[in-house]
Amino acid sequence: MSKTITTDSGPLSFEWQAAGQTDMVLPSDQLATVIVMADFARDWFDDACNEATKETAAARRREIIFAVCTLESYLLEWVRKILLSRYSHAELLGRLDKYFPGGQRNSIVRKWKAVPEALYADGLIKEKPDLNGKTWQTFKKTVYEYYRNALIHASVSRPQKKVTAFPGPPADWKAELGKLRAGWAIEIVAELIRGLNDKAGTLTPDWLDDP
Repeated sequence: MSKTITTDSGPLSFEWQAAGQTDMVLPSDQLATVIVMADFARDWFDDACNEATKETAAARRREIIFAVCTLESYLLEWVRKILLSRYSHAELLGRLDKYFPGGQRNSIVRKWKAVPEALYADGLIKEKPDLNGKTWQTFKKTVYEYYRNALIHASVSRPQKKVTAFPGPPADWKAELGKLRAGWAIEIVAELIRGLNDKAGTLTPDWLDDP
């Protein structure tokens, strides 16, 4: 027989139900609010670094996607750490919503600019990152807008007409990916993370320099 846990204001979440050992009713004022946090930036980084050890087009495809995911996760985890250095856990969710509004989906290109600007305006970091340099422009135009978007949105699979003076077929996406240098994408992302921390006056994560 399944066990259930209820409160005087309604049922608990599935997580609480699964943990229940017996039928019970708990007063709502006895329940704790727990802030659950997860870190994925290092995992994505390790995945990208693993792909950077391989010399294949498939590895470049995965490295690019994992590198962008590293930056996506790192930005939120970085902001979360800054907020927790100033505010309590109880205040975290409300504060975080200011920089990452719930239900709003923005690209990492937009967030990498807007979020540090907002933190700087609030006096939470020393300086904003430099978005005029070659590294950022390469990430924005090439890593993200060209390769990442084409791979994720399947533009690479869409038939294209190309004018060629040769009788054979034009170069394809897999051939193009295969020509990229191993480690190219993750090195760009690592440099962006270092630059962000240098400008902001925050610590660069140790795992960024792990082999």
